Amino acid sequence: MSEDNSYDHMYPYRGAFEAEAISAFVQDFLGDKLTPFVNAEEFPKVEGDELQQITASNYKELALADGYHSVLVLCENLIVGCSEMKPYIEILAKVLGDSSNSTEGSPEGSPEDSKAGATSKVRFFWLSPSSNNLMEHSLKPIGLPALYFFRDGSKDFPSEYKGDFNVEAMHAFIVGNTELQFFDDDDDDDDEF
Repeated sequence: MSEDNSYDHMYPYRGAFEAEAISAFVQDFLGDKLTPFVNAEEFPKVEGDELQQITASNYKELALADGYHSVLVLCENLIVGCSEMKPYIEILAKVLGDSSNSTEGSPEGSPEDSKAGATSKVRFFWLSPSSNNLMEHSLKPIGLPALYFFRDGSKDFPSEYKGDFNVEAMHAFIVGNTELQFFDDDDDDDDEF
């Protein structure tokens, strides 16, 4: 149990139902010797160059990687709202996304290049929460679909989208987050929030 009295990690017991075996399991749990169970789809599916379906096993290396902003959509394909929203996300991914999702063989696709540019690239990811247990404290959607923006350089604190699920509103949210700047000390009139 975590500090907020929620169960964040699961440790399934698969041994015999005998006092000695269960006692050993509990001792391992108390001694922090167990690895938490993470439910993840076995094979991530690529939906195209712009929108990539990810799993719990590659979530950190893709969605939380440095060098680009990430847009993560938590959605179940069988939920009506999710199936209706997927084409909108695909449109946004084509318009705003990094068309070179793979950094292989492309010098301009490297994290160093995207940091050197005026704005970072945006990559779009789709994840099914019922098939993937992320155990991520920063993601606490009230319902599905849910959309999160992870700003390059501060991916520990994603921004949750709370607007209407239409292309224009989501586009404004993503663009607003990618162009976010803070006041600098030069007293110019071009400062933005």
